[in-house]
Amino acid sequence: MRVAIESLVREQLRPYLDQMSQLSSEIEEVRRQMQSMIRLGRVSEIHESHQLIKVEHGALTMPFIKWFAHAAGRVSHYRCPSIGE
Repeated sequence: MRVAIESLVREQLRPYLDQMSQLSSEIEEVRRQMQSMIRLGRVSEIHESHQLIKVEHGALTMPFIKWFAHAAGRVSHYRCPSIGE
C-alpha cells in the first residue's frame, strides 16, 4: 500500500519537478550571462583611429571594441585610454 501511495505521489509531482529542473537550468544560464556582462580588464592595444581598443581580462583578449568615458556633467575634453589602463 505504501509503495502504491509513493508511486502515485511521485507521478503527480513529476510535472512540477520537471519544471523546477528546467527553471534551475535557465537560472544558471542567466547567472552565467550576467557574470560575463561586465568585466574589468586592461587596455592591451589601441586601434589607429583611437576609437577602438582591445581589452585583456586574464588570458582572454577581446576583439577591438568601442570605448566610452563615463562622466557626469559637462565634459570639455575626451581622451582615448592608454595601454595598461
